[in-house]
Amino acid sequence: MRKTISLLALVLSLSVASAQKLPIQFGLKAGVNLSNVRLSEGGMSLSLSSITGFHGGAFVEIPAGVSFFVQPELIYNMLGAKLGEGFEGENGIDLSNVKLKTDYISVPVLAKYKIPLTGLGIYAGPQYSFLASAKGSLEGGESGSTKELYKSGEFAGVVGAEYFFKKVGIIARYQFGFSNIFKEAEGEGSMKNNAFAISLGFKL
Repeated sequence: MRKTISLLALVLSLSVASAQKLPIQFGLKAGVNLSNVRLSEGGMSLSLSSITGFHGGAFVEIPAGVSFFVQPELIYNMLGAKLGEGFEGENGIDLSNVKLKTDYISVPVLAKYKIPLTGLGIYAGPQYSFLASAKGSLEGGESGSTKELYKSGEFAGVVGAEYFFKKVGIIARYQFGFSNIFKEAEGEGSMKNNAFAISLGFKL
């Protein structure tokens, strides 16, 4: 038993020592989101049509072991969805082309594992996003602010992978909303953001 504890202590101390030798790295990233909104009510759920948007920001890679890292980020995220077929307003007005667009400042905190001797890394973690703006628009037509209809922030989960060729890398991730984003849906159902993102990263 003592030998096992001693071995674990040795491995831990070596990991911490190795982590201390690794530098903290800063980086920038930018890319495209393919996002939609999932509606849920009375045991039924429906995903709206997806739209594309931009994301970009900065990240910090902090060593926590030989192959383990903590990566906080600060990201500008454009999310939303298109209502699609089957949505009608008062007097039978066609709402299928209405787009719901939201801009968030997202703060994910990710646990990352880098596969040794490769540029491949996998990660997962929570994300909180602050709502910056929201608007509804008709395709090729008028648009207006809808920020008052949304909650001020949302919680989400993030999973993803990356491959870096030294300083430059390709990053892919999926974020899935945990919290209801729409005020009007309280007690009647929920609306949650989901998005697939692909981006180009650069380590400084």
